[in-house]
Amino acid sequence: MGNQRTKTVRVGVIDAAGLYLPGGTRHARTRATVDAWAITRVCQLDQLWFHPSAAGDAPGGAWLDDGGRGALVNPARWDVGDVAFAGALDGYTLLAAVETFNRALAWPFRYSPGATGRHLADALAPRPRQPVADGDWPAPALNGGLTNPPTMIRLPDDPRGRYMHTYDKNGMYLAACSSVELGLGGLMERHDALLDTSLPGYWEWLPREWYATPGAEMLEDLNTAAVPFEGACVWTEHNRALRPWYERLRDARATLQSDGSPEGRIALAVLKNVYTAAIGHWASPKLRANAPGQYRPDWRHMIEATAHANMRRQITKLDAAGTPPLALTDVDTLWFLSDERDATTAAPPLLRLGSGLGQFKPKDTLDADDGIAHLRLLQDRSAARRARRGPAREEVPHGIAR
Repeated sequence: MGNQRTKTVRVGVIDAAGLYLPGGTRHARTRATVDAWAITRVCQLDQLWFHPSAAGDAPGGAWLDDGGRGALVNPARWDVGDVAFAGALDGYTLLAAVETFNRALAWPFRYSPGATGRHLADALAPRPRQPVADGDWPAPALNGGLTNPPTMIRLPDDPRGRYMHTYDKNGMYLAACSSVELGLGGLMERHDALLDTSLPGYWEWLPREWYATPGAEMLEDLNTAAVPFEGACVWTEHNRALRPWYERLRDARATLQSDGSPEGRIALAVLKNVYTAAIGHWASPKLRANAPGQYRPDWRHMIEATAHANMRRQITKLDAAGTPPLALTDVDTLWFLSDERDATTAAPPLLRLGSGLGQFKPKDTLDADDGIAHLRLLQDRSAARRARRGPAREEVPHGIAR
């Protein structure tokens, strides 16, 4: 939490044979044979302890209580699902990855990727001056599906091109954090019909049809005229609260991208989970129950809606340039037909390729027929889901944040 003391993780003697108790000697040779899941517990440890005697088959590992705090780690077993630093196959690489991560972010890994991201934001972002009481949250803020990821599939009658290329957008949600306005206080209701895009919040288009501010702005853009909103719930005190958080994570990402070591690659994968998990956790019911002061579903909605609106604007520009994508899938993947076999050469000029945040990288190249068949399958599945849900409300084109 924001008021807790940040603690430093110290590690013990290591060599290729395994891990050793901190302060132990190289003669006290041991092997790390307990479960790696416990690496997610290094968050608030004064010291990281390793010992094989408490090994066993329990998938959750075990705690070593030696008058302080400790954790047991086995980088050789991965039978507990998604594990932070799971790419480490030996104890040395595991600890090197933790230390590499901590140096790059200038912040210690704490408990889990999501907790690490939230604690970092709590340290860097300004605190809301007027926290929202639990019973005062506007109804749209509690709608977990308000900003569902956009999906678009528009197959031509006469597709042309021998290859289907897909391109993945780098860190689209983190990139949105650089500019998104977030509420800090002054939550109020408005009953006029004028959209004020400077105010983060929620706008009611039709009865019970709510949009986060970036989605409401996009709705007006798509209609090329003012949209009559029924009312709004907005924050009058706001700023780009996550800009310092974004900058710290952006710089750490760049540092780890330039680190070609195995531990650097592992730390980079963990870093991506730090910001994606943190954004999701701000709207977690568990966080609402256990730490209501950190519960900010509106922040998640504003970030996601901003990222989705940015993607929609890119699609609009690509359409206008005569290089329209056939599909947007998996939140951040665009699909294009081309006669060029090389994805880099085939990329439309407006699609900025690179490793930077907000840029695109080639993902897959398929035979055009195979790619179209896959998109038809996705289209059929989507239609089946809509049929099971029954009559749906009118959707914003391309699924922009609702």
